[in-house]
Amino acid sequence: TKTEASPPAPTAPTAPAPTSNRPHILISGLIALASVLLLLFTVLGTATFLAASHHNYPGGEALAKLHSHILSLSSSPSQPTPKLSTIFIDNYAAMSGISRFQQVQDPEHFQYVKEGYEASNQQTDKTPPASFTHLVCADECASFDLTDFHLLFTTSAYDGFDFRRFSLRLAPKVFVFERK
Repeated sequence: TKTEASPPAPTAPTAPAPTSNRPHILISGLIALASVLLLLFTVLGTATFLAASHHNYPGGEALAKLHSHILSLSSSPSQPTPKLSTIFIDNYAAMSGISRFQQVQDPEHFQYVKEGYEASNQQTDKTPPASFTHLVCADECASFDLTDFHLLFTTSAYDGFDFRRFSLRLAPKVFVFERK
């Protein structure tokens, strides 16, 4: 006798074979790490450029210090100050932070001279005019005879980045002289 085979018993649906998510997790982790590193480099770059730009205006800093110096002399009874301070400002100092807003608007006590850059106004004599009480300059002063002046102070400016020390390199850029 023949026996009839019974149909196979229904089986539960099978789950798909497990796949590995490791490549997706690895790629997502690398993208997250790259994003954090880019953000860190952006912050460091911004801080570096901000520090460099802070030191890019030595002319303005020099004029502010000079005003403080002159005004402190006027408040000191032991040191008489000249009635009029005539300040010569050279081209570099004028372009590196000195503005009209910074100049003291007191024509009886302060006079600013920014002339002499054009060929028609160039001096052939290397002696600063006797009316100048102070010189704020970089390159222009090298051509002057400074025997009647003494160096009051210098201001430094950004001069590059030192990768060995991971710091900004500053160098004296603007020199302020006062008549003896």
